[in-house]
Amino acid sequence: MEQRVTLENNAGHEAQRKIIAIDRTIALKNGKQLELIRAKKQSDAKYIVIILPGGGYEFCSFREARNVALYFANEGLDSAVLHYEVIDEQDALSAKKGLGYLPMITVAHAINELRSNKELGFSEHKIILCGFSAGGHLAASLCTRYDCEELKNAYSWQASLRPDGAILSYAVHTATKDEVAKLVFHCLTGSTDPKDWTEFTTDDKVNSNTPPAYIWHTATDAIVPVRNALSYAQAMWRCGNKAELLILPDGVHGLSTATKDVEPTNDFVHANDHAALWLPQAVSFIKHYI
Repeated sequence: MEQRVTLENNAGHEAQRKIIAIDRTIALKNGKQLELIRAKKQSDAKYIVIILPGGGYEFCSFREARNVALYFANEGLDSAVLHYEVIDEQDALSAKKGLGYLPMITVAHAINELRSNKELGFSEHKIILCGFSAGGHLAASLCTRYDCEELKNAYSWQASLRPDGAILSYAVHTATKDEVAKLVFHCLTGSTDPKDWTEFTTDDKVNSNTPPAYIWHTATDAIVPVRNALSYAQAMWRCGNKAELLILPDGVHGLSTATKDVEPTNDFVHANDHAALWLPQAVSFIKHYI
């Protein structure tokens, strides 16, 4: 990853920390942690939304982190940001070894901790994974492979690893060699051969036990083609699962909340009131179907 991008992302996270306070951190058994923002208003239904930022598995973007968690908290849902494992694409390709299942294992630790540690107060909550781009891929990976052998053998889990639902925002599900989204699979596998990527594709792994999903994308996304959202939604419907699909007519990749505060300086030039409708729709989907 370019040094400029790293510096800008680090500065963005630092700015977010100053603007958006968290209520506490929750330590996970693998050394990672959840940044928790409690619901700002009372609700009978108990949910906790785990935010998985995008970044191609090279970094966790500040633009899809605490700002998103704060929105859900303001809607009466507990929320937490999870920074999972990342790797430089060229490092992965040079070593011919990518992240593999490490990010999935980290999300599994978060789910397990919330469900098994009753002192935290979330053991009865429904867990929603809200992922963006590569984070959306990670959310879909847990939804489709929560019971895979690689996760089962990674730790002595005390609770089910199945999420109760997902919000998939311009998520990667598959890629071809000529698409920018191939970065995701380079970082996961360390390989440029699409045959090696199939282990980590998600739309072809949907089954009748896959949790409900709210899926949104833009038709003009130049980084992750909109067919990713279409293929996952169609797979969900074929299996008889609950899924809602929103395709916006236009919008760049990485809209996040599509509001001005995507940037800490409140100057997000791609802010779009219409695109921002995905947020209340996603909350409504959660409350109706999860």
